[in-house]
Amino acid sequence: MYELSNRDLDGIDIELGQYRTLANKIYLRRQELIHNKKHSAEDYTGGKGKTVSSPTEATIIRIEEDQTLRYLEGFKLVVDTLMENLIESDLVSIFVDFRYRER
Repeated sequence: MYELSNRDLDGIDIELGQYRTLANKIYLRRQELIHNKKHSAEDYTGGKGKTVSSPTEATIIRIEEDQTLRYLEGFKLVVDTLMENLIESDLVSIFVDFRYRER
């Protein structure tokens, strides 16, 4: 069995600490992509005659292709899946550790 070093544990603590604000970060990134005016339909045109038919379609394409948003949503899914699969005593120890480190 692999034993985690203190550096590994600190890294995990930092990432799990960021999980608390993850939903807000995802929301803000989506809003940034939706309301960012520097992107135009010209960024999403194909060859001759293959243009994006609407600004809504261009916005959806931007959201689907954004790597930062994909990473944030993937990280949230991994942590949510982990939390669902943990037993109650493991969850209690994680939350106690978070509260202890906040002080």
